Amino acid sequence: TEMLILLFGLSFHSLIVGFTLGLSDDLALLVAIIAHQFFEGLALGFRVSRAQLKKSSSILLFDALFSLATPVGIIIGSIVKDAASSSPAFEMIQGSCDSLSAGILIYVGLVHMMAEEIEWSGIKESRLKQFFLYFGTFLGAAVMCVIAIWI
Repeated sequence: TEMLILLFGLSFHSLIVGFTLGLSDDLALLVAIIAHQFFEGLALGFRVSRAQLKKSSSILLFDALFSLATPVGIIIGSIVKDAASSSPAFEMIQGSCDSLSAGILIYVGLVHMMAEEIEWSGIKESRLKQFFLYFGTFLGAAVMCVIAIWI
């Protein structure tokens, strides 16, 4: 069930990210999303492989759900952009989607991915491993904040 929660959380996040990308013309956002989706796909693939599913059709279904979420979101976002770009509410829609997307990613990353990794890999028993896990998380967040200055 943890893997399914992660799958649906990341897929919904990818749909919202795609929607945001469809609303935008920003090339930097496209590059950021491509890099970001790559690592999300790796994390999801790792979780799917760890689940040791018996049916290859289940794996293909999970892969298709995640892989199609962003393009479907881009299509929906482009349609909304064409219909509402002149509306004063357009920027509010765009900002709401950005916020929703970020919130989902933080929730899935911290609650499902990091918590499961702590339990599964034995980090709970080692203070030094915990320190490096949290330090790496905060360092990664700091680097992303610095990168955001130039994007």
